[in-house]
Amino acid sequence: MTTPLCAILLAGGRIMGSGGKYGGIKANLTFGGITLLARAMATARDCPAVGAIGVVGPPDVRTEVERADNEWLSAASTGTENLAIGLQWAQRKGSRRVVVLTTDLPFVAPEHLTAFLDRMPADAQAYGGALTKEAYEARFPGTNNTYTRLADGQWAPACAYVADVAALLAALPIIERIFEGRKNPLKIVSVLGFGVLLRMLTGRLTTTDILGRVEQITELRCAMDAHAPPELAADVDTEEDLECARRAEP
Repeated sequence: MTTPLCAILLAGGRIMGSGGKYGGIKANLTFGGITLLARAMATARDCPAVGAIGVVGPPDVRTEVERADNEWLSAASTGTENLAIGLQWAQRKGSRRVVVLTTDLPFVAPEHLTAFLDRMPADAQAYGGALTKEAYEARFPGTNNTYTRLADGQWAPACAYVADVAALLAALPIIERIFEGRKNPLKIVSVLGFGVLLRMLTGRLTTTDILGRVEQITELRCAMDAHAPPELAADVDTEEDLECARRAEP
């Protein structure tokens, strides 16, 4: 990529069962002596393909964001609304494409994001990543993840993707339904249609089928990195997940 991408970091995710600790925000969790937010910001900052960085999050992350010379964008109540806030910010910046990264990744580093971006096809309007259960567990043995079982394997999604700003804004209504079901295979299937459900029930559904159907319903040219870095899929939702990550730290 020759034109720097704006990076949207989503920092509004809540810690499940936190009881209010860390402000209830996953981005505030610490790993390796720094917050997960700081780790995500450093990853974006040191990735050669990234230019401006905007962080969509609650007010209690604002100081850390601005101390790092990034732009804080006040979060709304849903993930899709937060994505829209980030996309509108990128539009104001004049960016045609954005990379979206979550801020709950304890192992992520610039080389992982760079490797992912380097494999993106030049004509893709939407680009995501996934990896098989075998590839994930080879990197992080003894840890858990959420997998979708398909005919070509069990797959974990990467928590990073690239998209054309205008095209993704136009597709947000359907993206919202996909986003809400991103960790629930049955919800994803309900969005993608009966044909997908039938192929899934008969054990014939593949990643290629899903990608083709997403292209149909969003009218975006889509591509997937089927060998995404495992560090982009190793997200945490609870303090227990973080403790598990600490035990798995290389």
